[in-house]
Amino acid sequence: MANKLSSKIITFCDDFSFNKTSNALYKSNKYISLSKNENKFITLLIANEIVDNDTIKKMIWGESVSNERLRTFLKRLREKTSKNLIVNIRGVGYKLCFSKD
Repeated sequence: MANKLSSKIITFCDDFSFNKTSNALYKSNKYISLSKNENKFITLLIANEIVDNDTIKKMIWGESVSNERLRTFLKRLREKTSKNLIVNIRGVGYKLCFSKD
């Protein structure tokens, strides 16, 4: 996985890709507009295998926010992208679903 993460284009499951140079997310080569916080979230998960809830809240909002706010944020991001792109590791945190190749 290290070689894949060092390239400019990172591929995920469900035909998603992320261009690290332009910070752009694509689905089947179609651009998906992300908010500043959504982009921070994707970048955070790319840089770390699994990220816990507290780290996500601190890195995205820089303050203590409710778990409900995080769940709402993730629900909206999943609606914009895919349910499969962001994987919940129960009791641990979240990770991205990378393609198997």
